[in-house]
Amino acid sequence: MVNIGKHFILKVENLKVVNSQQIQISVEDCTDVKMSRLSITAPETAPNTDGIHITRSRDVQVTDCTIKTGDDCMSIEDGTKNLHVKNMVCGPGHGISIGSLGDHNSEAHVNNVTVDNVRLYGTTNGARIKTWQGGKGSAKNIVFQNMVMDNVWNPIIIDQNYCDSSTPCKQQKSAVEVSNLLFKNIRGTSASEEAIVLHCSNSVPCHGITLSQSHCQGSNAKSTCQNAEWKKSGVSVHCPVVSKIDLELMACNVLLFSAYVVVMSFFLCSVHAKVNMNASSLTNGDDSLRGKSSLESKKAVFDVRKHGAYGDGQHDDTKALSKAWAVACSSLQPSIVLVPKGKRYLTKHITLSGPCKSSITFMIEGTLVAPPTRSDWSKETIRHWIMFNGVIGLTVDGGGTVDGNGKIWWQNSCKTNAKLACTESPTALTFYSCSNLKVENLKLLNSQQIHMSVEDCTNVRISGLTITAPGTSPNTDGIHITRSKNVQVTGCTIKTGDDCMSIEDGTENLHVKNMVCGPGHGISIGSLGDHNSEAHVNNVTIGTVRLYGTTNGARIKTWQGGRGYAKYIVFQNMIMENVWNPVIIDQNYCDSATPCKKQTSAVQISNVVFKNIRGTSASKEAIKLDCSRNVPCQGITLNDVKLTVKGGGGDAKSTCRNAKWKKSGTVVPQPCASTTTV
Repeated sequence: MVNIGKHFILKVENLKVVNSQQIQISVEDCTDVKMSRLSITAPETAPNTDGIHITRSRDVQVTDCTIKTGDDCMSIEDGTKNLHVKNMVCGPGHGISIGSLGDHNSEAHVNNVTVDNVRLYGTTNGARIKTWQGGKGSAKNIVFQNMVMDNVWNPIIIDQNYCDSSTPCKQQKSAVEVSNLLFKNIRGTSASEEAIVLHCSNSVPCHGITLSQSHCQGSNAKSTCQNAEWKKSGVSVHCPVVSKIDLELMACNVLLFSAYVVVMSFFLCSVHAKVNMNASSLTNGDDSLRGKSSLESKKAVFDVRKHGAYGDGQHDDTKALSKAWAVACSSLQPSIVLVPKGKRYLTKHITLSGPCKSSITFMIEGTLVAPPTRSDWSKETIRHWIMFNGVIGLTVDGGGTVDGNGKIWWQNSCKTNAKLACTESPTALTFYSCSNLKVENLKLLNSQQIHMSVEDCTNVRISGLTITAPGTSPNTDGIHITRSKNVQVTGCTIKTGDDCMSIEDGTENLHVKNMVCGPGHGISIGSLGDHNSEAHVNNVTIGTVRLYGTTNGARIKTWQGGRGYAKYIVFQNMIMENVWNPVIIDQNYCDSATPCKKQTSAVQISNVVFKNIRGTSASKEAIKLDCSRNVPCQGITLNDVKLTVKGGGGDAKSTCRNAKWKKSGTVVPQPCASTTTV
């Protein structure tokens, strides 16, 4: 579909590529290539629809892409050198393949490839290298690391005897040499018993293969090695019955030039456990993950269905979730609460409390759906739907959905109907007083109000979330952060009726990167200091964000009459398309039907940088710094900003009131052409 050939210094960013006739994107004979934020989709039955194909190209970076097709997510072929892939979601499809190389007795070379931080779902292969027998050349210096696999048929596979033919290929002596490979921190589940296949050439065996930082354990998975010379680093395996040979601490028998199959409990994951674990270590839970090769080292699994959940979207499954959580939380070993895929679990208000006796994963593979009526909430529970309270070492993951069923709440909002009294609505997902928290790879839909709120938490990692609600839905902020520190938010897409992110009092050390936002109200720090309160926000960096059709872009809003500060804030590397207020500081914010009374105190805003911000404004006022007369904004820097009016609607303008600022580089519109002190 998209063929890119013989280009230098190439960037391909922020596109959707769908339903290609064959390969979706092909990069051929190119140098210095950066590809990011691509969404590539085709039905999984669509033949030969590789996502990204790289050949005869060097110095290529591929980051933050989602690929769902009928063939390889990525195919990496002859002539690829210095390729780095990071932050990818892959599946369905055939996984990530280096090759095929050396077809029809040709010579092929691939050198210095790193595939890092990838999630694969339901793919045929995970990390794969395939070369034809009879070929020549090399595939060397290759790293697959930090990969999570869910129901992958061949998680790790090297096939040096590849043959894509209806008849058997003739045995040949020459082969592409495969060497210096590292498989590091790879974990998840295998759809087949054969989780690792190293099927190498008799004449030119694979060598320099390392399995690193993994603990091997599970339920009757196999590893097959043929003519493979390998070593381990931090790998522990227990093989209860294999032969008379002691295979403790081995993944495959190192007998070159002979095929040897080792039947074992195999599982690769990042390890902090001791040696000599066997499959019985899972028996404290309900079961291993659906009978697959469990790749979650020494974790007990508690399936909500075994605690009474129906999963039909009609029966109330709240008690079943609560029971599964209680048992998992009391487990002395790391545990998983499993919400299986393919089902809808009706869930009313629930609080899942800690501290637990070990780390815990809440694995949402299916859908948690809220009741369709407001009567299911009481005055005591109306502020929250699902709350995690006081949990240390919590991970919420799974690729599933949290559906707030919010339509009935929006219809009864005073912001939708001014004749109605303003009442509270539930926040869909609340994390309160949690530490060492990870929230990854979820879909949040149609929350009653805020989709996710992080309150009084420390050391938080949020990534790979898709948050959506209609642009007209009131108060449906995507991610709300307050009284929390050391928070990272990466790789999220948010489309709602309110702020994509709202950052409020007590937020410290927040870093946001690789976000797509819109529609909605943009990214807001504030509002701060409402009703004469004191608020503090410190050290916030928002970087690499795209905003589409939002009310605001980079916004700081504080109420007059407040106290405290918002300082050391950076908005950088942002692209805005048709944003009403691309850059705005409002130190006189007032969310009231009547004008707010003028007050002398204000939240101090200082040391704020707007850097490398580009795009189009839906209004002529592209930059607005509306600061307090008594506590003016200070230390405001505009660096390399270029904003124009959408559709050629004249020159963009900037206005400043009580703002102390400076500029660096090119700034358009000219900063603060209108400057006043009042």
